Amino acid sequence: MRFFSHEWCNAVKEKVNADPEFQKKAAKLDFKIHNLLTDCPGGTDSLVEWEFSKGRLLSVKVEEKPAPSEFREIPWSSTISFTRATGSYDTYTDINKGKLAPMDGMARGLYKVDGVMAKLMPKMGSVAAFSELMATIPCEY
Repeated sequence: MRFFSHEWCNAVKEKVNADPEFQKKAAKLDFKIHNLLTDCPGGTDSLVEWEFSKGRLLSVKVEEKPAPSEFREIPWSSTISFTRATGSYDTYTDINKGKLAPMDGMARGLYKVDGVMAKLMPKMGSVAAFSELMATIPCEY
């Protein structure tokens, strides 16, 4: 299954909800996270919405549009998601493979995180646990 495809995102959801140890680590995840991946295979941009409640993943939605899409122009809003991370598909791939740390990607301008940092920082341990879990789901890039 392709990285960040509907199938892969649903596999992530299943693993999150079947892993009580993860749910303990991610108990602070009680909000929506958006991932915006640009320039995906097939010439699309992909907007993925993860909706969490107390470490459980209630839903995941994947929406794709031809690149460059209007997803890139929509400003982040706290009324829509707690945070939004934006990067190219290649950048997300490097992060998932462990070749690039998100903070390094941000410092190099490859990866952007929108949100209220004062609210996001206390939850970074839970967000990192989610990223680590995602990296365990087999996929093709």
